[in-house]
Amino acid sequence: MIFGIPMCPQCGGPIRGTLETVPGIAEITGDGSAEEEYEYGGYTEICWDGQTTDTDKDGNVTAVCKEGHEWQTSRDE
Repeated sequence: MIFGIPMCPQCGGPIRGTLETVPGIAEITGDGSAEEEYEYGGYTEICWDGQTTDTDKDGNVTAVCKEGHEWQTSRDE
């Protein structure tokens, strides 16, 4: 794939990857009673089949460098 801006505009480093969204199921504690307060259980099952690349309204992706800087760039397959 080819990126329109392959180098970080902030530090000049190369693109490390693209920002992605991965759905997951966050475990909660509780037995289902209406009175019980539920809490996050500390584990999330990642649903890798639902992973998508984040894009803006123009179809640009969010690129990320090793320093963690982010920028928008076009991407051609």
